[in-house]
Amino acid sequence: MFRFKRFVRSAFFVAASAALLLGHDTSHPGDWKTWVIPSGAAHGVPAPPGMGDTRDELDWVRSAVREMDPGIVAQIRYWDAGPPAYRWMELVTRRQIAGQPVGNFFPRAYAYVAIAIYDATVAASKAKQEYGRKRPAQLDKRIEPRVAEPRSPSYPSDYAATA
Repeated sequence: MFRFKRFVRSAFFVAASAALLLGHDTSHPGDWKTWVIPSGAAHGVPAPPGMGDTRDELDWVRSAVREMDPGIVAQIRYWDAGPPAYRWMELVTRRQIAGQPVGNFFPRAYAYVAIAIYDATVAASKAKQEYGRKRPAQLDKRIEPRVAEPRSPSYPSDYAATA
């Protein structure tokens, strides 16, 4: 098991290094080359809702952030532990460690999940560039985020795209 965990850590290091070596401009991930979809622009993400729907969403967000249910707080912390892909890659890794099936050839399953998440993240980033939707706390100063807010636009969610 120790060798396997070392393999996983190495895979993350290799992926990060590859991004640097390939010269990805990290300020515009929506323009990165994709593996399966033609490009990040092929996202097909509809435009964000208009101002009327946005006001309704902000009302909901204001009430939701006041809710301090321990289960909700635990879920927020769980999914906010790292980048959007982190928990999904961890899920595949845990299944392998537990001896649960992930396919006949684990590295292939791991690679497919990583490629799908990568392409989804590039597409979400391209849509963020295109739409530039502000985050709820930028639109309504009464909203206090529970997690650190990224500097990127809010729509679409990277976490939703990787799911």
